[in-house]
Amino acid sequence: MQKLGRKLVFILALAALATIPVLGATSEAPIYMKNKTYLLQLANQSHYKVQHADIVMLGDSLTFNVQWNELLGRNVANRGIGGDFTSGMLNRLDYVTNLTPYMVFVMAGINDITSGKVTPEEAFNNYTRILNRLEEEQITPAITLTLYVGKEVKDYITVNQNVRKLNDYLKNYANAHKIPYIDLNAVLAPNGYLLSNYSIDGIHINGDGYNIWGNKVNALIDQVLNSEQHTAVQK
Repeated sequence: MQKLGRKLVFILALAALATIPVLGATSEAPIYMKNKTYLLQLANQSHYKVQHADIVMLGDSLTFNVQWNELLGRNVANRGIGGDFTSGMLNRLDYVTNLTPYMVFVMAGINDITSGKVTPEEAFNNYTRILNRLEEEQITPAITLTLYVGKEVKDYITVNQNVRKLNDYLKNYANAHKIPYIDLNAVLAPNGYLLSNYSIDGIHINGDGYNIWGNKVNALIDQVLNSEQHTAVQK
């Protein structure tokens, strides 16, 4: 029944896409539906047999490009899709919450910004809707701030100005709502752009970059778990 329900969610989602308004969408169709990788991965996920993961990594190609369960040594499901937008992630949240994780890490926004079709404000609004939905499902959300691009990327200064704006929104929101977040830019992009020794093309990171990200994720998971255990003992 659960597998059938998951397939039904996928079918209904596709049927409703043309009528559901989502921030970051074009007038004729949601922007994420123009991404063939999105359609492929969503179809694949409708057939996955795993029914539970302790941790889910939600994002775009930066998230998709590594085996998180092997990097972290934990029960992790990778829900990254290359080229995805914040609106696309919002649309496919059932494939995250159905896994009943206790924690979800969200890394999003760079495709919105580089497309030139989604403002930092629109991306932020989609992002907060994702975070709110996770909290409604009693799942602990964690933010990985949007990574700056490197000098190899066209108009990287303008792109990074918009990334900075989105990250400022996210940090303020996280602090106000007590949501933990990771700032990779402090290490991978300390000068306001992604360093070439951590990147393969100015956008995607290499093994050294993932090692740093993975260590930060593991440290934050332990911090959250220890905090929850402490609260349980206090009660």
